[in-house]
Amino acid sequence: IDVVNGVPIIAERAMYLTTPGGRTFEAGHESAGVAAPASSWYFAEGATGDFFDLFLLLANPGDTDATVRGTYLLGDGTTLGKQYVVPAHARYNVWVDQETFDGAAGTPLANVNEVSTRFDVLSGPDIVAERAMWWPGPTADSWTEAHSSPGATGTAARWVAAAGTVTDGPSATDTFYLLANPGAGSASVKVTLLYADGMTEESKTFSVGAQSRFTVNVRAEFPTSVGKGFSALVETDGSTPVIVEWAVYGDSLGRSWGS
Repeated sequence: IDVVNGVPIIAERAMYLTTPGGRTFEAGHESAGVAAPASSWYFAEGATGDFFDLFLLLANPGDTDATVRGTYLLGDGTTLGKQYVVPAHARYNVWVDQETFDGAAGTPLANVNEVSTRFDVLSGPDIVAERAMWWPGPTADSWTEAHSSPGATGTAARWVAAAGTVTDGPSATDTFYLLANPGAGSASVKVTLLYADGMTEESKTFSVGAQSRFTVNVRAEFPTSVGKGFSALVETDGSTPVIVEWAVYGDSLGRSWGS
């Protein structure tokens, strides 16, 4: 989308899926656009397996092909890498569940609970990268929910996530903070919950290994959060900046994480 008369605009994108025999627009996701391509993109969130399907979407608006290095960071510090060529004026789709890698048997990312990703342009123009996750599997015919987000273009020592909630009952909700450390050394990360009453907060510090992904399950790590709304301040000591994302899942219509 290009502005031709000099007046700035805001652009978003929405996708909806009608499943076989299901309701119209049974699943879907939306996301704001980004203002410019970049040479690096980072995603802290990611999971695959029978429940989640993970897609990374690369767009090259440039006039020449872009060669891109994808690096996948697992929870135990294992990394996998692969190069992709994104043609000029084209979109490239990475279905992470089905990715193969030189020197690795089968599809090593087909069933992982934690995976973060970074993309770096090795040659050619800058690109745009987004992530989409659809669930529940095992096939697209059973998807009823999804979420998506553009990546971050750099690491930072301080992040703020405005929304969060943990509740019980038939519409129970859970919040997760996803931390990715693409650096060569471990990161000490303090997560502080800022509750809606404005009067209380609590903190806990976690060690995130080098080149790895770490998940903070708020219900498990902060039991007093149940029944409350909160924001989160996530800080490192500054020596090893990280990437932070957040996800909130809720039960709906008798389905676990139906929203």
